[in-house]
Amino acid sequence: MRKTMTSLALALMLGTSATSLAATPVMAQTAAQQAESARFTAFLDKEFAQEVAQKPQLATRLGLKQDMGKLDDASDAGQLKLLEWRRGSVARLKAGFDRAKLPPAAQASYDMWVLELDRAETTYKYRRYQPPFYSFLYSAHSQLPDFLINTHVVGEASDMAAYSRGCAPSPRRWTWPSRRAGNRTPWASWRPSSRSSG
Repeated sequence: MRKTMTSLALALMLGTSATSLAATPVMAQTAAQQAESARFTAFLDKEFAQEVAQKPQLATRLGLKQDMGKLDDASDAGQLKLLEWRRGSVARLKAGFDRAKLPPAAQASYDMWVLELDRAETTYKYRRYQPPFYSFLYSAHSQLPDFLINTHVVGEASDMAAYSRGCAPSPRRWTWPSRRAGNRTPWASWRPSSRSSG
């Protein structure tokens, strides 16, 4: 009986030790991933803050009172500047982090940040083929009023001053869609016929 109890105790002890030894690398790996994930999150927070600083309207949508009297630069030069920043951001991401060392949730964020660059590249490449006046909700002439009415909150005098500045955008804000439409076919070549006008 005593021999049986001793054998059982020894087996339990060895089993527990084996389990602990097997679990140690997993726990260490998890801790390393958590540390890398925290560093990765801090990196994305910093990069996103830089993006928001270049997009006054996004800042307003997020409830931040910074550059409330300014509008996004929708010109080709403005879009290229933002695209070049995003290229640099993804380059910094790939240089600073090994995707395989991140936990699954952080890997998803990694992939989405890279995907945003792919989308920005495609959008800029085909910007001439995006009709500026194709929808009442999403066209150039309706987005600004919609933004000012539904997003630009006025809670104090300074907010109202910023709102007024947003209501008087520079001529470039309104002329770029016309120039863009004029550089495209078939939109530029289309003219209403006598049949359609009748």
